[in-house]
Amino acid sequence: MNKKLAQTQTLPFTGQESFAENGIFGEISVIIGLGNPGDKYKQTRHNAGFLLLDHLAANFSQSFKSQGNIEYCSINVHGRKIVLAKPQTFMNDSGKAIASIKKQISFEAKNLLVAHDETEKAPGTLSYRLGGSHKGHNGLKSINSALGTPEYWRLKIGVGRPENKQADLGNFVLSRFTKSELEQFENNFEQFYRALASQ
Repeated sequence: MNKKLAQTQTLPFTGQESFAENGIFGEISVIIGLGNPGDKYKQTRHNAGFLLLDHLAANFSQSFKSQGNIEYCSINVHGRKIVLAKPQTFMNDSGKAIASIKKQISFEAKNLLVAHDETEKAPGTLSYRLGGSHKGHNGLKSINSALGTPEYWRLKIGVGRPENKQADLGNFVLSRFTKSELEQFENNFEQFYRALASQ
C-alpha cells in the first residue's frame, strides 16, 4: 500500500484507473454501504451507500439475503470473494452489523471499504481514503467503535448541502435525490463497478 496515500490524501474518483492504480481493490474483501432500512428512506441522501451496493449487486447478478441485522450478498471478482453488506440497524448503530458480517467472511479493518454519504462534496462525486476523521458522521462513529480503529477505507459519496445555509442538515440528508442527481449517481456508480470488475 502507498503509505503517503493512506495517511495524507483524499483523491477524487476519476474513472476506472483511479482505484486500480493505487492497488485498493486488491485489499478489499468487504464493502459496507451505509443507510437506513425501510421504504421511507429509499433514495434519500443518507442512503447513498445502499444505492451503490444495489448497483453493484445488480451488475454482478446477485440478490441480497437477510441474516441477523444485515442484508448481504457475495460477488465473485475473478475468483475472489467480496461480501456486500447493508446494515439494517439504522445509521447510528451501523457498527452492530460488523459481527454479522464476520459470520460470512473473516476480515481486518484494512480489508473493509465503507461507502457513505458526504455532504461536503457535490452530488454524485466519489472520493476515497484510508482512515481519517468521522467528521460527525454517526454511521462512521459506530463502525469506528465496533472495529476499535478508524483505519479502514472509506468511499465518500457526495450528496451536497442545502442551498439555504440556515436549513437543517439532518432533514436535508433525509430528503430524496432529484431525478438528475440520480442519473449522475448511476453514471459514477457504473464507473466504480467497471473498475471493480476489471480487477
